[in-house]
Amino acid sequence: MSNRTYREYQALEVGIKALFYDFAITTGGAGFAAAKTAGTSNGIASIERKGAGNYRITLQDKYFRFKKMDLAFVDATARDYTLQMEAVDVNAATPIIDFYTLTGGVATDLPDGTRILGEIIVKNSSVN
Repeated sequence: MSNRTYREYQALEVGIKALFYDFAITTGGAGFAAAKTAGTSNGIASIERKGAGNYRITLQDKYFRFKKMDLAFVDATARDYTLQMEAVDVNAATPIIDFYTLTGGVATDLPDGTRILGEIIVKNSSVN
């Protein structure tokens, strides 16, 4: 389990942790590249493109349980994106969260210049 120093977070469950992230997509599509916004995304190792509209967030630490993920896109053009989780394993040696960005039910790449902002909630304890 992660043994970082965390700030106080109010929850009825023991060991709830929030990881916030902010990535800028510098190149969308097949040549995907994204960069963390300076001073953000603590606990997030990387984000990568697995395929068309299919992405992976890799965490720096493993956790006992995944609770939820919120995601928002900052883009000057109105788009009809929906987030769909594909796979989650935050307790693996390399903890990952895989997701799709969908438009009308079809996996769609995020364009150049899009910012991805979000929050991942995990549990860092087996105690209820």
